[in-house]
Amino acid sequence: MKHILNNLTEEEKKSIREQHTGGIKIVNENFSKLINATLGDSKPLVSEQYYPTAEERYAKAGYKEVMKINLPDGTYIGNPDGSATINSQENLNSVGDIHIYNNNQRTGYVINFNRPSRSGHKNVEINIRGGNQDTFEGKVYYKDVGYKPSDDSDIKNKETLTNKVATEGIKNVTTQMISSPPFKGMYSGYQFGGEFNGTNYQWNCNGVEGFGGVRGMLDGQIISETIENMISSLKLQLTDIQPNSPSVGFYGEYAKFIIYLSKDGKVKYLPLK
Repeated sequence: MKHILNNLTEEEKKSIREQHTGGIKIVNENFSKLINATLGDSKPLVSEQYYPTAEERYAKAGYKEVMKINLPDGTYIGNPDGSATINSQENLNSVGDIHIYNNNQRTGYVINFNRPSRSGHKNVEINIRGGNQDTFEGKVYYKDVGYKPSDDSDIKNKETLTNKVATEGIKNVTTQMISSPPFKGMYSGYQFGGEFNGTNYQWNCNGVEGFGGVRGMLDGQIISETIENMISSLKLQLTDIQPNSPSVGFYGEYAKFIIYLSKDGKVKYLPLK
């Protein structure tokens, strides 16, 4: 190798040295530019997409996690605008958000639930009992949106009319009640009823033949009619009715029935299908 280089002129040797020196310099400069870019460190070609947690999303939106829902007991609506606020990971881990509304007002509470997703989160009903929600399992978040619920004193101060049906017959079924649409009610033990025009009407059926009662508390609607109209609307076959007498009942998902007066004045209990 040396003898070959010895035969080169000084000019040829200088040219070779310049090529090697310059070439290495150019590569170093380009590599340096790639690593130390003007706008910062070089970015990886593939980046992992980041999804914020529920805590991060709600903290950013001004919500705080709470242990209970400070609303009067009752049935509320989730997302009445018809859209479920499902986050972008719903297809991955089946979570989502349901905002709680009352009379189309956002209460400030939102449930981040973790049950498997299913279709139809629109206008879902949320039952609140004792400060807890029993519709979804998940964390509850809250921020003040200006909503002012009725306090417990308003509920306790409402007049309650209880009809002991077995000994008193059927009372408290007013003309206005009959001419109005069904209203929300509850059924617990041997008693059912609900609020109508600011008054809490209750029918205690303990002692009524065939009335077994239930454990817990069921939500539904209170239906009231003259017995003739009740028979017609429900397409019932009854022949032992007392004409023009009132009838009242409970209509829910897990319990449906009416009570009415027979020809001899006795209160009758009739379960519905």
